[in-house]
Amino acid sequence: MHHEGCFEDGNSLVARSNGRALVPVEGGCRVFLSYLTITHLVEKASIGQIKLTLIYVEPSERAANGIHVQDMADYTNARKKVAQGEMEAFLPTSSGTASPRILTALA
Repeated sequence: MHHEGCFEDGNSLVARSNGRALVPVEGGCRVFLSYLTITHLVEKASIGQIKLTLIYVEPSERAANGIHVQDMADYTNARKKVAQGEMEAFLPTSSGTASPRILTALA
């Protein structure tokens, strides 16, 4: 089921990940967060800078880890909402003037 206004949902990401609900961190990094190295992604997720839950298959830190596709969908949707808010702040209002947020920033 696709949610109104969503960039991605879990089902579409499962389809894009060959039917897997859990994708390896390497794949998630390569496909969705290509600007990060795997080490940086794991570090940022571990300290909460990126709101993704890393799933370790075994208790060992050396075990393979992955990202659940629904978590990735939720993360991309949250980032989209932030970007939309930023974009709307810089678009002119219906009266043709800059939004109040822009006028405040320029004052």
